[in-house]
Amino acid sequence: MQKRLHLFLLLVLTSPTLLAQRDSARNSPEIAFAVDTLPVRPNAHYLRGYWQDAKTVATRPLHWQGRQFLQAGTVLSAATLSYFFFDKRIQEAAQTHRNDFTNAVSAFAGPFGGSRTFWVVPGSLFLHGQVFGNVKTTRVGLLVLESQLLSGVVVQALKVGLGRKRPYESNSPPEWVGPSLRGFHSFPSGHSQAAFALATVVALEFRDARAVPPIAYGVATLTALSRINGNDHWLSDVIVGSTLGHFIAKTIVRRHPETGRSSPEFSLFVDPMGRPGVVWRF
Repeated sequence: MQKRLHLFLLLVLTSPTLLAQRDSARNSPEIAFAVDTLPVRPNAHYLRGYWQDAKTVATRPLHWQGRQFLQAGTVLSAATLSYFFFDKRIQEAAQTHRNDFTNAVSAFAGPFGGSRTFWVVPGSLFLHGQVFGNVKTTRVGLLVLESQLLSGVVVQALKVGLGRKRPYESNSPPEWVGPSLRGFHSFPSGHSQAAFALATVVALEFRDARAVPPIAYGVATLTALSRINGNDHWLSDVIVGSTLGHFIAKTIVRRHPETGRSSPEFSLFVDPMGRPGVVWRF
């Protein structure tokens, strides 16, 4: 039984990552909605774009085709199976096997979905772009910020509207209290949503560097796992939060295609002291 639990946990948490990496590897994805070809810059057009992007995200399911329905069905099936059969079992297994190693991994990965990272990462990317005149990092910083904000609004609305009790607040996964502003905000996982929104933008924008997508999605997966390790969320919370963060961010990035895209360049150098180094230009 224990092996089956671990196998199920591995499958449901790696399936969004594998789907996401496959999407990131596509250079010319099919897009069934209007795109904004103007450069992503900190101006009034960028701010006005939030409304249009929000409408695109909200109406995107109306334009799904076979592959999108299959992906949605896969995620819904995984979340449903987890809710009815595995949430409690995996929560108990995670707490039983919690140790210094899992806590250390959680301490490393957890902040990638926290409130500080929410502002620090896009802010740092944007600041880098402005100081060094780097259009790419300016673009990525703004896209990360928008993706996390829009997906965060959806997740927070669900949290407040549904009122699911967290594992440390209840011994039973099906306990819901309904609309609540005073806690009971387990479903879906906001940390998982924020981590996968960040990872998706980074993976799509830097997909030409092959190491970037697996690293980005790998860290996001660890962030999601840290919420189970910390007894803050049920597995189904994490599945839905991760999925919302990924697909909303992907929609936003693809609505703002990058013009004049070029592959990143790597070059080696030796400084005057004879020390080797690597430069990555993007």
